[in-house]
Amino acid sequence: MSRHANRLAQRYSTTFEIRLVDKERQYSELLETQPMLLREVTAFRGGSYFTCGVIDAAETGPDQIKTADLFSLIANAALDPISDAEFWESVQRGTSTGV
Repeated sequence: MSRHANRLAQRYSTTFEIRLVDKERQYSELLETQPMLLREVTAFRGGSYFTCGVIDAAETGPDQIKTADLFSLIANAALDPISDAEFWESVQRGTSTGV
C-alpha cells in the first residue's frame, strides 16, 4: 500500500472507527463467495461514492477524459494533481493539459 493510501486508511480508521484492511478482506471474501450478491449490492448503491474525473495521458482527444474510482486510482495509478480549472479546460478542449 502506498504512503498516501496508508494515511487515508489511518484517517478513515480515526474518523469512522473502521479498519479498511478488515473491510477489504470482507469485500474480497464476498467477491469470492457471493459475487452475484456483491454486484447487486454495489449496483444498488450506485457503485463508488468516490468517483473522480481523470485525464488519461495514455489516450488522446476526448478519450482522455474519464471517470474512475478514487480508491482504485490511489492504489494502482501514478497521479499528478491539477486544479479544477485545468481539468475543466481540458474537458472542454478534449485534450490533455500536458500533466
